[in-house]
Amino acid sequence: MNWLQCALGVPADRKPLVATVLGNDMRLLALPGVTTWLRRVLRHRPAALCPNAAWMVEPLRQIFGDLALIRAVPFGIDPGWFEVTRKPEQPPRWLAVTRLTRDKLGPLFAWGEPMFSDGHRELHLIGPMQEQIELPSWVHYHGPLGPDVLKDQWFPACTGLLTLSQHAEGRPQVLLEAFAAGMPVVASPLAAHADLIGQSPAGRLVTSSPSFEEAVVHFEDATVNQAAAISARALATAEAGTWDDCAQRYIDVYRELGAMQ
Repeated sequence: MNWLQCALGVPADRKPLVATVLGNDMRLLALPGVTTWLRRVLRHRPAALCPNAAWMVEPLRQIFGDLALIRAVPFGIDPGWFEVTRKPEQPPRWLAVTRLTRDKLGPLFAWGEPMFSDGHRELHLIGPMQEQIELPSWVHYHGPLGPDVLKDQWFPACTGLLTLSQHAEGRPQVLLEAFAAGMPVVASPLAAHADLIGQSPAGRLVTSSPSFEEAVVHFEDATVNQAAAISARALATAEAGTWDDCAQRYIDVYRELGAMQ
């Protein structure tokens, strides 16, 4: 199962089940009846729940650990992202790649206004408009773009990635791709962000407008940015690797589950 919530419809047989757990699944577990029904699904079968980020392991273990294996299986990254050659342009370009909803944008416009409205740096926003949101005049909005355009045109030219999301996230793939490309990230302190960034020099977690401003200025220093790029690529390799690495992690889970039958 690609999402744990899809397991709600699994028939009452004893077939083994491997279910990927994403951030939205964790939010749905808080709804009445969802946990009880999933425990019923898991009770009479070998099962493994595989969150795509380590921060979800302990909450899942508390709820389902008596019924299922809980194994973190981070998603992989296409090798092309590791091959990006970055040459950040001037004035500094900052990139936000997100679905345009109020929760996904978070305080980006409020905190960004004093930083970007004077034209000394640019904020480029990429992604589909999923809620009617009025964009400030200083935001450069490009609509949705494909991964090849991001990889070939935008990631090489930008100083860093901004994500101030307040939405339920597991581990946003764009963070992994940014790190693989050697691009630093300034992010909100969601568990999905903190779990990956931690204390790494590849990124900063920000909780206020002043800390946001400090992080942006920090990564605009060329020496800092270059050092962050090295750390970012090392982090992406260690935490995710490629999709072949992800496939091997799933193979290991299937073998562990098979040995239990």
